[in-house]
Parts: sequence; C-alpha cells; structure tokens
Amino acid sequence: MLASSSPMIITTLQALSTLADIGLLIAALFALRQIWIAKEDISIRCMRESITLAIGQVENFRNTILPILNELLALEIQKEFKPKKIPLIDFVAEEINTPALHVHNNNGIKFMNEAGQTLIYDAANMFESLAINFVSKIADEEIAFHPLAKVYCDFVEEHFFFYCSQRKNGQLNPYHNSISLYKIWTTKIKEFNLSYIRENTVRELSALQAGKHESFRPIGVE
Repeated sequence: MLASSSPMIITTLQALSTLADIGLLIAALFALRQIWIAKEDISIRCMRESITLAIGQVENFRNTILPILNELLALEIQKEFKPKKIPLIDFVAEEINTPALHVHNNNGIKFMNEAGQTLIYDAANMFESLAINFVSKIADEEIAFHPLAKVYCDFVEEHFFFYCSQRKNGQLNPYHNSISLYKIWTTKIKEFNLSYIRENTVRELSALQAGKHESFRPIGVE
C-alpha cells in the first residue's frame, strides 16, 4: 500500500514545490514592481523639488539681485562709465595681459575703486550663490536659462575686470561656480542663436523654392 502510494506522494510534493516556486516568483515580481513605483515616485519628487528651487532662484534674482543691478547701472551712468563686454574663457588675470584689454581693465578698476566696489561685490556674491544651485544640479538649470542667462552672462562679461582681479591661474580661485555657469550658458546662447539662424534660412530657402518660376530657354535647346 505504501509502495503504491509513493508515486502519488512524489507527484503531490512536486506539485506543491511548483506552486511554491510560482508563489515566490509572484512575490518577487510584486516586490520589483513596488521598487519601480518607489523609484519613480522619488524621481518625480526630486524633479519637482529641482524645478521649485529653480523657480525660487528666478524669484530671488528678481527681488534681490535685480535691484542691485539697477542701482549699479544708475551709478555707471552717473559716473559716465561705459562697461565693455569682454568674453573670456576662465576670467583670470593672465587673460587680460594685452594692450587693448589693459585700457578697458584699468577703466573698470578705476570705476570700481572710486564708486562701484560695494555694488559689484554684492552682485557677484549673490550670483555666485545662485550659480551654486545650478552647477551642483540641485536646481533645474533649464528652467532658469531663458529668464536669467542673458543678464547673467552680460554681467560677467561687463565686469570681467572684477573677476580677473580676483582670479589667477594655478591657484584656488573664488567665483568658480559663477564662471562654470557662465560657460554653460554662453554655449547654450550660441547654440540657440545658430539654431534660430538655421531655421530662418531653411524657411527662406523653402519660400524661394516654392515661388521659383520656370526658366526661359532658347528655342531649339532641349
């Protein structure tokens, strides 16, 4: 009797084992799905926080930095100082060792020492604080690009004399984040402008081709 029932017992055990494996598989799939959902939730929350922080930086610019820039502009007009935009690479002292740049640099240093030092320092330090959020990728840099990039890059270029007075090759330089963000945004501005020119060229070419008339050919010429 025991011998005859052995195959049945074995079959039953195998069936139970198969069911157990299926149960483990279902549990594993459910666990993986929960992990994926949690990962997606974390990703969405991080993205939301990054966008929120970027919007906060734009608001900070409008409420805190922009009034300083307006005050600085009024002072530059009052002192008849016309800043020259100089696009450099690293904004270090070694980059302005040319006769042409010496003139603009000396004019800027003179203005800064006589009247504008406090305002330039304040604006530069606030821009550095803003740049840290984007360079470290805590805030979404894409959100701030359109409202801030032009004003930001113009400030750095117009006040190159300030940055170059603070920075030299071969040393730990201040305003590292400011210059890093400047490089990112100037590249994007160039790409944006070139893309705009290309799209306009394509549209104009398409319009010319659409209105193209059949050429007149001499009689007898195929």
